[in-house]
Amino acid sequence: MMILKNAGRFFCFLILWPIAAFGQHEQNPDSDKVLSSWLKLASEYRFQEPDSSRFYCRKIISAARASGKKDMEAEALRITSISYEAQGNYKEALEYGQQSLKLRRETGDEKKIANTLNSVGIIYDQQGNFYEALKYYNEAFDIYHRLKDDEHLAMMNVNLGILFKSQGQYDQVIRHYRDAYSIYKRLKLPAETAFCEANLGSVFYYTRQYDSCVYYSLKAEKALLVQKNLQFRPVALANAGIGFLAQHKTAEARKYLEEALQAHRKYGNKKETAFVLIHMARLHQETKQYAEALELAKEAKKIAEEIRAPQQLMEASRLLSELYARREDYFHAYQSYVQYSSVKDTLFEQQKTKEITNHQIRYETASKEQEIVLLTQKNTIQQLDIRERNLYLLVSLLLLAVVSLTAWFIYRKRKARELQLKSESQLKEKLLKAEAENTLQQDRLRISRELHDNIGAQLTFIKSAVDMVGNVSGSNDTLIQIKEILRDTIRDLRNTVWLINKPAVTIEEWMIRLREYYRKTEKTEVIHDRLEGEERLLSSQKATALFRIIQEAVNNSLKHAHGTHVLISVDVTEECLRITVEDDGQGFEAETATGGFGMENMRHHAGEAGGTIRVDSKKGGGTRIIAEVPL
Repeated sequence: MMILKNAGRFFCFLILWPIAAFGQHEQNPDSDKVLSSWLKLASEYRFQEPDSSRFYCRKIISAARASGKKDMEAEALRITSISYEAQGNYKEALEYGQQSLKLRRETGDEKKIANTLNSVGIIYDQQGNFYEALKYYNEAFDIYHRLKDDEHLAMMNVNLGILFKSQGQYDQVIRHYRDAYSIYKRLKLPAETAFCEANLGSVFYYTRQYDSCVYYSLKAEKALLVQKNLQFRPVALANAGIGFLAQHKTAEARKYLEEALQAHRKYGNKKETAFVLIHMARLHQETKQYAEALELAKEAKKIAEEIRAPQQLMEASRLLSELYARREDYFHAYQSYVQYSSVKDTLFEQQKTKEITNHQIRYETASKEQEIVLLTQKNTIQQLDIRERNLYLLVSLLLLAVVSLTAWFIYRKRKARELQLKSESQLKEKLLKAEAENTLQQDRLRISRELHDNIGAQLTFIKSAVDMVGNVSGSNDTLIQIKEILRDTIRDLRNTVWLINKPAVTIEEWMIRLREYYRKTEKTEVIHDRLEGEERLLSSQKATALFRIIQEAVNNSLKHAHGTHVLISVDVTEECLRITVEDDGQGFEAETATGGFGMENMRHHAGEAGGTIRVDSKKGGGTRIIAEVPL
């Protein structure tokens, strides 16, 4: 709706231009009011109508140069750069962005310099140039930090997260995204909060947390639709689509990917169009529509080559190699794989070249410093020789001074060396700690994959076999019980894999998983009385312990207390998380009951989480179990 409104205003403006506006603006084109109005229009059109945006920018640049208004000229150059970047024309975008940055540095406005640095960093990021993008982002981040500009600091966290995602450093990505998300929610900025939710959905796809990927993506899509942000909404749609595709929900995946593709084509976002085309091709490949998959992959590769997007070109070439091989067209399969390998090697070579250049600069700097020290020493010796011939007393004093200076220099050098060794020791300690944490996380991922891919697959096969036997032999109580046990075991296994796969989860994610677990249990209902700070983290150990307490309590209610309804309520405060499980079963006398293994297990799990558990029950009056753990 917002785009149609702006478009209508633009065409009306063109119709009325010869009658009134043109004459007025041409009479005084260097008026601040006129230039500001043109800047506003150029900024509004930079994504939806980039040609119109550049039309206004050209007029602003011409008028600003004639009147010496560098600030206006720099902003028009920046908007021109953004309009080219939105269309995937990165060469022109970089040219105008650098011109704008040069003017910004001349005018000296720090905030505007940081804004332009961020715009140039985005262009390098889109080109896959990690090191240049990081350089510009870091300089912008330092300026915003110095200015204490929280909103723009959050924006830089988002951009740094996107940059680290391209390098596969997902721990860094999630840290930056969560920092930005927290700031935007605190500042109550709904549009920016929605952008963060879309980005979280994207990174959870790459960490194989597909339920979280879909949850955050759809949450962002709804918010962007309400805000009428139709330019960014297809990104959230695409993230939801690939999340559903990873879960093999092809109907849902097709719906969201097709809608995202249509929107990206409409707004001319070529890089995102190539991204969606690649995943649409994977969708057709999964549904055995190989001809359609091949055409989509070809189109994605063509766009990636046109805009020089190496990541998309690499993925499209690899997919084409697989599709050609399936058709037994080994010539084209080989060509596509060679191109995939070439792009991959090029990305690696860029990184290696950067490292070699850095080492060369360090070496040359060290050599020059050494030459300076040698020349200084030589000059000092010559001066001492001359003075020695003239005055022995002066020589003695100079020798004493040299000895003193040498002793002081040695002392300072030793102190500096001690500080350096201490700093290196601390750095090594931090690196070892980070490496240990990374190794632990890799072990978690490996174990979860083993459970999912091996044991999970075997259980699923057994369940299918039992279903087939049941279909052949008809109704059988034993088979029905086996099927129920297998179903519950598979569900527990998936839940365990999910918990092992993460070192920590947010309370919000944990609640999503809890509701999903009991969604098909008719007698069980999950509610929350109060949730304060749902973005706070639960360790994997606490999350698992709480899940086990609830499972044990619900199992006792349904199997032993013969209840008809079980209510699970969750109450989160600043200090603690409280879980209450109530049933309307037959109950028991809590004062006289000795308790079996189930109650002991619940107390054990509560103790592991650092919490407590309390049981209130009366014969014929139901049972209530309350567990509390500190946060």
